[in-house]
Amino acid sequence: MHKQHLPNYLRTHRKRHRVGQRHVAFLLGSKSGTKISRYEQFSRIPDLPTVFALEVIYGVPASELFAGIFDDARQKVEEHARHAIRGPDPMLAAFASLVLDPSARPPAKPTTTSS
Repeated sequence: MHKQHLPNYLRTHRKRHRVGQRHVAFLLGSKSGTKISRYEQFSRIPDLPTVFALEVIYGVPASELFAGIFDDARQKVEEHARHAIRGPDPMLAAFASLVLDPSARPPAKPTTTSS
């Protein structure tokens, strides 16, 4: 059985860094900690750019910062994938199988970046 996670662990990570909500808010470009408080109390979900900014601020992957939300999303995708495997579309079934068993995926091609 999976451990039940909180929707997010923003407060936990902020406390570990021993900073106030206003400090995090400043790094996000806000004037007050009100939004941070709402995120930490689960009354508001940040937009995607804010999620990535929080990942940078705390040095923790978004999937860990928002573990409960991530677990819910994974559970829904896995449920749909199991349904797709039993469905009539063989291409979707094959893709769904890869989603459920990432170890069966072919290795990723190396990417090149120009400096």
